[in-house]
Amino acid sequence: EQFGFGLRQGESEFQSALNDGLATVRDDGTYQEITNTWFGRE
Repeated sequence: EQFGFGLRQGESEFQSALNDGLATVRDDGTYQEITNTWFGRE
């Protein structure tokens, strides 16, 4: 599943923090938990 976020140009620090946070929740299973809770199992 693909998704995107619109950011202002030049927001590289925020982009890095966002990417790190997304990687963390994917790696630790939080993303899948949220997906299962709100959208059902895949």
